[in-house]
Amino acid sequence: MKDFFNTTKGKSLFKLWLWVVFILVVYIVLTLMPNASKENDEAITHTDKQTTGIDLTNKDYSYSYKITINEENILLNGEVINNIDSGYKETKDGIIKYEKIDGTYYQVNIDEREEISDLYNNLEPNFIDYALLYPIINNLNCSENVCQNTYNEYEVTIDKSLTNSFKVTIEKLNEIYELTYTYK
Repeated sequence: MKDFFNTTKGKSLFKLWLWVVFILVVYIVLTLMPNASKENDEAITHTDKQTTGIDLTNKDYSYSYKITINEENILLNGEVINNIDSGYKETKDGIIKYEKIDGTYYQVNIDEREEISDLYNNLEPNFIDYALLYPIINNLNCSENVCQNTYNEYEVTIDKSLTNSFKVTIEKLNEIYELTYTYK
């Protein structure tokens, strides 16, 4: 055996064997690294979903609300970018475009803004304004992706199983608030 490693052929085969082992080790390490990264991403995502609400305050997001009160539908679709809320409200009376700047709502007509005070008339403000909704849903102690709880006689369902979005459904007798939030 000692004579084999002293020959040129033996040395070459030994070096070839070392290279094969080295390449196998590198291959195994490289194939396992993405899995480790994926496991870390899943752990982070799972940890983020353990909190009841997703904190969108001071973040950009879009929203879609379908509100039914006494069989009358109200649709609100908009986005909050740089803390400016802009969107559209649709009711049986028509569609209006609105903006919320520094806490004041304006109806937008081409290049004009007119202050409006009844944008959310007859709606529960705690459910429409996310800054007011977040503490409510966060205090419901929901650790599942989909869970139900109650808040002041309202049945609240939170669905966090969606990618980059979540849905909050709030119901009481003849009122249903279906609130969907999408974030980056």
